[in-house]
This record gives sequence, structure tokens and C-alpha cells, in this order.
Amino acid sequence: MIYRCGLLEETIAFDNGAQISTHNLLRDRESGEVVLQDVENEFGDKQYNLTYPARWLAANSGMNGAYRNTGVQFNQQNVAAGTVTLANADKYFRQGDEVVCISRDAGIPRSTDGTTYGSTDTFTTAWIMNVDEGQYVRLIDRAGNKLRDGRYDIRVMRSGYRNIINMPTGKFSLTASPVSGNRLVVPENNVLSAEATEFSNHWQIYGLFESAPPVYSCSCSHNQITKRNAVDLLGELVSKLLTSGDYKRRGINLNSVYSAGVAMFSGRFSGSIVYNGSLSGSMNRGTVVGYNSTNPEQQCELDVRMQDGTTFFPDSVLTFTIDSRSFDDGDGDCNDIYTATGTITYLGAPVVSQSLTSGITRPRLTARVTITSCVPLANCQTAPSGRGEVRCLASGRTTINPFVSGVLGNWRPLKSWVFATTLNHEEHLRNSGTYSNFSNFFTNNFPLRIASGVASSNWKEKSMLTVADVFGRAIESKDALGNYRAELYGYGFSLPIATASNAQHGEIAFDGFEDYNFRNQPSNPFNSCPLPAHFKPTEFEACDATVSHTGMYSLVVNTGTSVTCKYAKHFDRPGPWVFTNRAVYNVDSTVIISPFSPTPDKIFS
Repeated sequence: MIYRCGLLEETIAFDNGAQISTHNLLRDRESGEVVLQDVENEFGDKQYNLTYPARWLAANSGMNGAYRNTGVQFNQQNVAAGTVTLANADKYFRQGDEVVCISRDAGIPRSTDGTTYGSTDTFTTAWIMNVDEGQYVRLIDRAGNKLRDGRYDIRVMRSGYRNIINMPTGKFSLTASPVSGNRLVVPENNVLSAEATEFSNHWQIYGLFESAPPVYSCSCSHNQITKRNAVDLLGELVSKLLTSGDYKRRGINLNSVYSAGVAMFSGRFSGSIVYNGSLSGSMNRGTVVGYNSTNPEQQCELDVRMQDGTTFFPDSVLTFTIDSRSFDDGDGDCNDIYTATGTITYLGAPVVSQSLTSGITRPRLTARVTITSCVPLANCQTAPSGRGEVRCLASGRTTINPFVSGVLGNWRPLKSWVFATTLNHEEHLRNSGTYSNFSNFFTNNFPLRIASGVASSNWKEKSMLTVADVFGRAIESKDALGNYRAELYGYGFSLPIATASNAQHGEIAFDGFEDYNFRNQPSNPFNSCPLPAHFKPTEFEACDATVSHTGMYSLVVNTGTSVTCKYAKHFDRPGPWVFTNRAVYNVDSTVIISPFSPTPDKIFS
């Protein structure tokens, strides 16, 4: 079967007898999104629209597709001082990769591709802090410390490439084609409009936290087959084999006789299934082996053993019952459960009675047995028993895991730029409107880079996102004139309570005396931490619920008393953070979202 997929090449629009056609000329080879298209203007001339995907910019390489390294694994890598040395490591690992590091039990044989793990292997989650000089991979643990020394199999579970493949970083409207050989070059004399966007993956947080993963436990469920669980079916099957059939001498076709019990094994075998009985082994066991005549290598053994390991397996079993046990906890490794326990009633050794009339008798005896199945009696898997927690870090601690806390790894627009200059005015409007002296924001070499001298050219900063919280909200931004706009969130950081223009986030304050004891755990994971309040002059106990204006509470200020609070002086936040080679991440002033901190002598209009 052959599948063929088409891509849109041309769109023709008709309006009052006019016809306008748009051609999609170039597409991005990974996403398929249109990069270059042309459209006819009112003069019948071609006008070109060029879009640069943000991931084409070298600084934004983390926005590429996660397919690039998800699942990449390197075995038996030596970690020393949190570093793995690997040739061409930058081709396989990316800053922000979440990896699992497996410390292997070398005594257990495994597959050559490293996909089989032993029961005593230990698994540690780590993050790629950086890849230096193309070969030094820096690894940190959940707390942000260097990964402990050892030899690990390292596998990428979540890529540092964030799959933001269609976000544009540059948009140009041109009167001439930008295609120059095998490159895209913006023609300097044919630009009608140009915009550019810078992105960042470094943002701020309200306080220093670390997240603890959920506590996992083993959860098992009965294998539901034909609306009955596997324990019941196995008990029925073995009971009939041991009590009705001659399991020592002849086979029994289970397809026709024991259809209910055999339903457990129907997916394992094809064709007629014959169970042959035998007595074997030094542990005094009765073994029932399922044999497939079509595929002899497919066989399944039901192993029934005397639990004490010394009693001989009887030659005559009267009854068999399997325990209706609960598998809520499973075993230590949380593997599927194949073993159960039961009780048999059997005839013991012959006893000669002293009574001549009684003759030789065989007493009824009971014994505990264990039975191991070839299919799981219960399916078990690890599952979180509760939510993960966000824990406050100790005072004075500066090392954190920036990917867990949300400081690094989230790509958002940082700055928007627009080109501003005089326009060409020709005698005919057909040739007017292009920039008189255009200089590109980007270099023409791939991958793209921001051209040097942009800040001193005619590119003007239209807006800048200066502070974004961990929820991705813009709580402080700046426009082209340098005017700030800020928002303040309350009620567990879930609702906006104040918005201000011409002020920064640390310069605005509001208190309605309503959310002092507000706890909205789903929206605010930080409630368990004593975050410094942005602006609260008193504690909730000082608020009065009997008298209020528009809300539920008011602040009580008795005659002759006052409410006084001191706040730190506002400081200007440093410029955009530039990542340098670091083995760990240390918090600085660019990371913490400061509470209310007024600027002395500043007048707000």
C-alpha cells in the first residue's frame, strides 16, 4: 500500500472580479511550515513574505524537536565529579535533558542493547546541566548537586529540546526574492517591513524550592479473564488436573474438557493443548507441562510443590483449593505475581488396621502446597501513592536544580524588535515604501545569529518581558518608551489583584485583607512554604470579620495605634542572564521575584 500526501502550493482568491494568488515557495524541511511565500499586490508585482523559525537561531537551539535525542543511551559511562567525558557529546545530549542513570548489577546477564535490567539495578534521575566544549557532560541530581560518582548507563527520558519548532523569530515583507543560491539573504534595498523576536529560557521564581517526586508503591490487580480472576481459574484447572485426570500417566486435551481454566493460556498457545503429567525433582513436586505439538518450544509449566520441601508428593490427590489471597502489595520488585499457595487433601501411606474386618486403609491428610503458573496470577505495576511535594530550601542555600524549579527550560519571548527608519519615496507609488537603509537583525549564515551592532542600528526594542513567574505569566514588562507595566497576583498566585502602568512589579502593592489564610493547593504548590508576602502589614488574626467594606474582612486599627511595616529598597534588576559553563546552578538576584520594595522619592502619576 502506498500513501501519498500533498502540500498546498497555491491559493487563488477571487473578489469582485479581482484575482489574487499566493504561492508557497519554501517550507521548513522538519515542520513543513511555510517559510517563504509570494503574493501579487495591487500592481500585479510579486511581494514576498519571509519567516524565520526561532529554532534556526543558534541561541534558540533548545526549541528544536525532541526526536533528536529522546531515547539515546550510552552504557557504562564513568561519572566523576558530576561529569562524563564523551566525544561529540553535544551531538547526543542537550542542556535540560532529563536522564535516567542506571547503576548496573554486573552479575546478571542482559541483552546486548542494554534494554534488560537486573532486579538489583538502581535508577537515579539526573539532568544535563551543560555540555561544555562538546565533550564534557555535566550532570546534576534533583537537588541540583553534582551526580555522585559511579558507572552508569545513561538514557535520555525527556529531551532538553522542547519541540517548539514553529515559533517565528523574524518576519520580513519584501519586494524581491530572498533566495540567493542555496541561502536566504534579505535584500537590503527591497524591505517593506521587518520584525524580530528574541527568546529566553531563563526566568524567575517566587522563592527557593525543590520538588520531591511522588512516593511510589506497588499496586497489583487480578488478571481478569472471562470475568473471573486468574486465581479462581488456576484453582479450577489444577484441581481438575490433580483430582480428575491421571496426571502421572496420560495427557488431557484441555481445549474440550477444561475450557474455563484453559482460557488463561489461550493467548500463549495456538492449536490443541495437551497437558502431560509427571513427577520429578528432588523437591517432591508434581509438575504439569502444557505441550504445543505445532510449536514444541512453546510450553508452559504449572509447578506444584509441597511447601515443607520434605513430604513426598502424593499419588492420590482428593481435593485442591487455592488461597483467595490479596495482591494489594505485590512483591518487593513489583513484578507480576506468578506464585500462589493452596491446600491439598490426599490419601496417605497405607495403614494396616488391627481389626481383621477393616483391612488396609489410607488416612486422609492435608498439606500446604505452592503453585507457580506460567502466566501471571496478578499484574503489578508501580503507581504514585500521592502527589509529589514542593519543599522549601534551607535559608542561605544557593544551589538548586533550575529545571525542576522552572528557572531554566521554558522558552518564552523576551524582546520584540521592529526596524524604524525613513522610507523611499519614488515618483510612482509602485516603487515606494521600502526602507532607505536596511540592516538585517540576523546574519545570513546558518544557523542564524543575531548580527553585531544591532543595538546601535535602527532596530528598536518594541517590548520586553522583564519578569515572568513560574506559571508563565508576564507580571512585569516594558514598552518601547521604557514604561513598565506590572501585575500582582494574590489568592495563592491564582488571581490578579492589582495592575499598574508606569511601575515595576516590586513597586506596586495592594492588600484587601481577604486572602491571608487562603489555601488553593492545586493552583499554588508553594503554600507549604513560608513565602515572604508581597505586601501585608499584619497577620490574619488582626483582621475583623464583623466589619468590612466591599469584602469579608477589614483591618482593625484602634485609636492611638498604628500599623507599621518596613520594606527593602527597590533595586534595578540586572540585564538578561547569559549562561556560562557551569557544573551546577547557583541562584543570584536575577532569579528571585522580589516582594514589595518601593523606590525612594519616586513620584507616580
